[in-house]
Amino acid sequence: YDQVSLAQGDIITVSDTVAIEFDIKGVPHDCPALGPIKDLFVHLSKIELLKKVELFKTLSIAEIGNLVEQCLYVDFKAQKKIVREGDVGLCMYIIKNGEVKFQRCRKGIADTLGHLFTHDFFGEGSIVTKNTRRATAIAVVKTLCLELPGKAVKAAFGKRLQSSLG
Repeated sequence: YDQVSLAQGDIITVSDTVAIEFDIKGVPHDCPALGPIKDLFVHLSKIELLKKVELFKTLSIAEIGNLVEQCLYVDFKAQKKIVREGDVGLCMYIIKNGEVKFQRCRKGIADTLGHLFTHDFFGEGSIVTKNTRRATAIAVVKTLCLELPGKAVKAAFGKRLQSSLG
């Protein structure tokens, strides 16, 4: 990336992507600008994550923006259950980093169905079908997920959701 030095009041316009790096070491924790800067970076990281997932590439930037406003990051410790088999699914998840395994329990025995990794998503099936969860999702390692409320996903895609999932 090219490095650009900015002065107060400078305006940057870019048609594609801008990478901005701030060094906040030494900035007092009570600095009034620190909270909004962190909020901006969290917001931008949500947009960046959605744009990396094939499912969301068909959405306009306005649709992504509206969706991002309703999403939140959720941190899961290793071995923490994210969703449980049989529960009603109100959200879907995108893995920002980490690993999730899926298990079904039959006659008291857990059967591992598979694993998902960074930028994979899960939980969308119960949003579309309104059926209960078909498997339990468990964080294998410390895992950070973006949680997307089902209503927000439906609003973003409208009638295109079912066809977007294939």
